[in-house]
Order: sequence, then structure tokens, then C-alpha cells
Amino acid sequence: MDGLQFLFNGLFSASVYGLIALGLTLIFGVLRVGDLAQGALYAVGAYVVFWLTQFWGMPYGLAVILAIGMAALLSVFNGHVVYRRLRPLGVGATFIGAIALLLIYRNLLVLAFSWDPVEVVSPFAGQAWHAFGMSIAIHKFSVLIVASLAILALWLFLHRTRWGKGLRAVSQNEAAALTLGINAKAVSAMAFALAGAFAGGAGALLAPLWPFDPGSGTLFVLKAFAIAVIGQTKLRRVILVAGVVGLSEVLIQAYWHAEFSDLVPFVLLAGLLMVKPQLLSVEAETLSPISTTAPRPIRIPARGWQILLTVCAVVALLTLPYWLGNAFWLHLMILTGIFVILVSGLDLLTGYAGIPSLAQAGLWGIGAYTSALLALRWGWTFFPSLGGAVLVTLLAAWGIGVLGLRLRKRWTSFTFIIGIVITLLLESLTNLTKGTHGLVGVPSIELALPGLETLKLNPFRDKAAYFYLVLGMMFLVLWLKQRVVGSRMGLALVAIREDEDLAKSVGVATDRYKLRAFLLSAAFAAVAGSLYAHYLTYLHPHLFTFVQSFNLFVMNVVGGAASLLGPVLGPVALVLFSELTHSIHATLAEIVFSVLLILVLIYLPRGMVGGGRRLMKYWPRKTVPPPLSPKEEVVS
Repeated sequence: MDGLQFLFNGLFSASVYGLIALGLTLIFGVLRVGDLAQGALYAVGAYVVFWLTQFWGMPYGLAVILAIGMAALLSVFNGHVVYRRLRPLGVGATFIGAIALLLIYRNLLVLAFSWDPVEVVSPFAGQAWHAFGMSIAIHKFSVLIVASLAILALWLFLHRTRWGKGLRAVSQNEAAALTLGINAKAVSAMAFALAGAFAGGAGALLAPLWPFDPGSGTLFVLKAFAIAVIGQTKLRRVILVAGVVGLSEVLIQAYWHAEFSDLVPFVLLAGLLMVKPQLLSVEAETLSPISTTAPRPIRIPARGWQILLTVCAVVALLTLPYWLGNAFWLHLMILTGIFVILVSGLDLLTGYAGIPSLAQAGLWGIGAYTSALLALRWGWTFFPSLGGAVLVTLLAAWGIGVLGLRLRKRWTSFTFIIGIVITLLLESLTNLTKGTHGLVGVPSIELALPGLETLKLNPFRDKAAYFYLVLGMMFLVLWLKQRVVGSRMGLALVAIREDEDLAKSVGVATDRYKLRAFLLSAAFAAVAGSLYAHYLTYLHPHLFTFVQSFNLFVMNVVGGAASLLGPVLGPVALVLFSELTHSIHATLAEIVFSVLLILVLIYLPRGMVGGGRRLMKYWPRKTVPPPLSPKEEVVS
């Protein structure tokens, strides 16, 4: 009776996905915010149950109720304090805010409980029901029943109560709902409370089934978000899609490769988007990229002090290994240079074209693994392996870009999904990438110079040579980017950012220029990936997750988008801040960083470059008095 066992396991997974997805559906439908921080509320629910039962001796059922209440309150707090302020800034700001909240709650849990997995004892521990060849744990069956009842209760609430109908009205047409006297703030708070209750409840109910840690719940919520998008915020569709995903995962685990089961909702969503792009119509109508990022820089003649400052900066960089004197700081500068290359490519999309990409870390990973495998398995030297990495990454980016262009303003969510798919593929293709074991022994760089001996850049013995290689690549990328920005392509990208429809109406080939920008950004990512792989000599899929894409996005925003210096200042500031604070307390440092990030998004949306421009307005300038009139000259 394997079929019945698979059916039960699939329904169990579907009930959990459906429970979390319905909460995300409410937030996405009402506020158009992808609240990925619900993954942290899942962990909060699990830990509250653990704490109350382990240290207070509270009955499991009462602990679950209190955990649900705590998660609901935190979700309302997130919506009122953070998302309400970030929502007008666009989809990029809300995504970054969600990740910042996720990191804050995760690290607070680490401070309280550490990363060691913990368990909760179920009141039905060891009890199972055996019938028709199936073995069903009583606790699993209880979770299935409770989740099903919660979903039914939500449906009745939305369709049979006044508050529920008000929530549905706001999700369909907020302006019309306001004219009918519906309190949008109260409805939004209710949506966040229900979403938090479902996420926290899922964590509390699943806590006794397997060990958990502060990072538990993130993958659940990512899958649930994909399910919510496929369901188009419709309750019945979300439940149906959750059922399809749950059963598909169980069948893949049983009859194919278990490691590919996590790909199901994301591949399903990406495939459906190709057939039916309007799946993300909610986002297309209301969400825009980062709020007008930054104005296009005005070219002004270089003054003497500007030339002198540039020359001093170049000389300082070239002599850095000699006066720095510490290999650790030189290591940070190498990493910073690699991030500058990555963020410069991302800035072409986010800053100049106004189409934020969340697949940059995935493309970075493709370039890194390609270069490493070409050198490790086929013995290629650095420059051929670099060329191979760029070629493979460009091919992948071309396929992603051609498909993504069909989605128009749904591009950001599509690249987010693609980034997750790339990471899961790097984990799953164990024969090629070694999966979660990591790729060990990537060769260091050897440069065969004409007429000279082979130059070996060993990153562990001599970092100075590697620093100069990265510095040279960084200058090349910055020069190339500046040439592109000042060309016809740069003007076209800015026109697309400001008003794509208007640009298209005057003859700008918008799709062609967006694809070119994406390919150039991918080429920069491949260069950075090759340098990164041969520097670390070790690769792991977790180095290229969607969180790293958000980190790159953050560097661009903090430094200042649509500028030459922004992609330089952002990586420098964030790398130095991270290292200086991590030496004091790593967990507190991430909390402080996440809080500062949210404050920067709210109060300094144009980053350090934009803030510097605002300060320059108040810089005292010499004023030349106007010439005296003839009458004034006589009086004087």
C-alpha cells in the first residue's frame, strides 16, 4: 500500500505549505509585499513552544496557542513599523527589508538559544496508527487535521464575515474599498496578524517532528511564496497548488532523486510564468523597482582638486600592499574588489535600467563553478578557464534573459526564483559540483607570461600579487562600465528606467538593450566568480544563495545606484563594517547591520553618493558680487 502512504505524506506536506502560503497570500494580496520574514516567525513559533514546555513545564497545547499569538504580534509589528514605510519605495526596498527582518529575528534566536538543533517532545511521542499497510504518526495526523481546519476557518472568515469581506475588497481594489469606508490600516494589520499566526503555528506544530534551529522555516516560506504566486492570491488555487507540490515532492523523493524535490515549486512557477506571465500581475500593476534610484549623473569638467584626488586614490591603491602590512586586511581588500566587480554589473540593471535582478549571486556561482571545474578536471590555465566561465555564464544569462523579458515588470520576482533554482541545482548536481560537501582543491592561478617564468599566484603565501590581479580586473570593469554608461546604450537604459513605454514609442529597442545590460552584468559576475573560486580554492553552494544576491543588492543601494562611485563605496563600507563589528560579536553585528540597513532604506534611499550630493549643496561657495550699476558707482 505504498500509494496510500505516499498520498498521506503528500497531503501532510500540502497542508503545511498551504497553511503558510495562505498567510503570505493575504499580505501579498493586500499590501503587495513578499514577506519572506515569515520564515523567521516559523522559527519563533517553534522556539516559543520549546521554551515554554522545556523550562516552564507548560502543556504542549497551551504553548502552541501562545506561540501563535507571539508570531502574530511580531508580524503586525513588522507590517506597521517596517513595511508601511518601505512599501512606497518599491519592490526592491521591501525585499531587502524582509531579508533584514529575517536576519534580525534569526540572530536574536541565536543569541537566546545558539545554532545547536533542539527538539520538542510530542504529547503523542512514539504513537502511530497502523492500517492498510500504512504507518501514520499520530502527531503528523493531528497536524494534518489542525492545518485543514485552519484553512477551512480562514475560508469561512473571508467569505462569511464583515472583516473578511473587507480584507478581500482591499486586496482587489484598495481605492474603491477606501471609498466604501473600509479601514485599510486595520485590514492590513489583520492580514499580517493572520499570516504571522499561520507561520508561527506551522513552526509550533512541526517542532516535535524533527530538530530545528534558528534557520529553520526559510525554505518552507520560500516554497510557500512560490505557491502563493502560482495561486494568484486565490484561496482555492493556492490550496490546489499546495496539494500538487506536496504530492510531487513525495513522488520525486520515492522514485527519482530526493535532492531534486525542493526544486518542484520553483520550477513549476518558472514554467507557468512562461506560459502565463499574468501570474504576477499583482506585482506588475503596483510594484516598481527601487524608487527612482538616483538621477543620471551630470558630466562636468574635472577640476584640479578632483584630478588630484583621483590620482591620490590610484596611487594609494597601487601602494596598498606595501603600507598596509597585514595579510588579513589585504584579504579584505581582495574580497572587496571582487564585490565591486559584482555590484558594478548589478548597477547597470538596478541603477541605470531600473530592473532589479536577484539572480546575480546565482550567475556568480555559475562562473565560479565553471572556472573551478575547467581548471580542476581538465587542467585549464586561468585565462582559458576565465573565458570558459564567461561563455557558460553568458549562455545561461541569455536563456534567463530571453525568458524573463516576456514577463516585463515581473522581472524581479522571476530573477528571485531563478536565483533559488540555480542554488538548488548547485546542491543537487553532486556528481559535478560535489553538492553540499563542497568543491575542494580548486587550483590557484598560474600565469604563463611570454619570455618569463610561470607566475604562480598562491593566495595563501602571497596575497599582494592576487590583489594586483583583482585590482586590474576591477579597473577594467569600472572603465568598461563607464564607457557603456556614456554610450548610446547608457542613454537607452536611462530612458527605459524613466519611462519604458515612452522610450519604446520613440524607437528605443527596449528589449534588446535590457538583454544586453543583463548579459554584460552576467559577464562581470563570471569574472568575479572566476577570481573568487581560484582565490578561495573551495566552493560551496551556500556561498551563492539568494541571501548573497540581497547582500549585493544592499551594497548597491547603500553605496548609491546609477553612479560610478556607488558600487565602490557600498562594498567597501559593508565589508569593513562587517569585519570590524564581527570581531566584537558576530551575532550582534548582524542585528545592528540589519537595523541600520532598514534605517538607510527609509531615510537615505539614494545611498552614500546621494547623501554626499545633498551635503554638497550646503558646501560654502565663493560668490562674486554683481557689478555695480552706474548710479551706484556715482554714489560710491
